[in-house]
Amino acid sequence: VSRAADFPSYQAALALCRARSLKLHEGRALGRVSEAQGEAKQSEDMASLGQRAVQSAKQTLRESQARLKLAEAEVSTLTGLMRSLSAGDPDARADGAASLARAASEQEAAHEARDQAQSSLFEALAALESAQEAYEARQATLVAAQHELGELRRA
Repeated sequence: VSRAADFPSYQAALALCRARSLKLHEGRALGRVSEAQGEAKQSEDMASLGQRAVQSAKQTLRESQARLKLAEAEVSTLTGLMRSLSAGDPDARADGAASLARAASEQEAAHEARDQAQSSLFEALAALESAQEAYEARQATLVAAQHELGELRRA
């Protein structure tokens, strides 16, 4: 009561209280905006990393598919050579068989590499989608916090 008497009028005291309250709320809203901006930036960075991971996985898949095609062509060529050597020199057949076994092993490794690359691509795509959803959610939070701050500043 004695504090209110120090002010020229009750209305002035009330206006000062409201101004202080608005300033306090504005400070809190600024903090939420700042926090939301930080989270949105972090989400944006994660989405960017996800996009790079997808591009890398796509490149790895292309490379593994090319490796697989080469291995399949070598197996096909060596299989044809083995047919032509079937009645020929036993040493040439043994060498051809060893080459064919190596090529078949390379073909199997290429299949596995391609399958792993496809799996990595799917994982990267899922991570990217998750990062993009998080970014969109944080952007919405940021917009809401900015809107609240704008409302407080207009009040």
